[in-house]
Amino acid sequence: MSSTHLSEIDDSTNIGLIRTVLRSAGFRGSHAVADPEEKRAALTFLKSEFRNGISSENELLSALKRRDDLSPPALRRMQGDIADGVVIA
Repeated sequence: MSSTHLSEIDDSTNIGLIRTVLRSAGFRGSHAVADPEEKRAALTFLKSEFRNGISSENELLSALKRRDDLSPPALRRMQGDIADGVVIA
């Protein structure tokens, strides 16, 4: 995801916040497993939520987790581990 996709968000701190949320959810980073369409959809959703006043990392991550059609890869991995009986500390 290039920074041009985040150019609508003015402050570099806010861009960093959205990147952090995407990374925490598994949409960014070296271990990201989401396909490009999932990444784009997650970014679009987070930008919209941010513009609508949700501006904390936890609230944005929670909003992303509530999306049935956009399950974060990190959450899918955790759910898979739980279903397999793996205890997450």
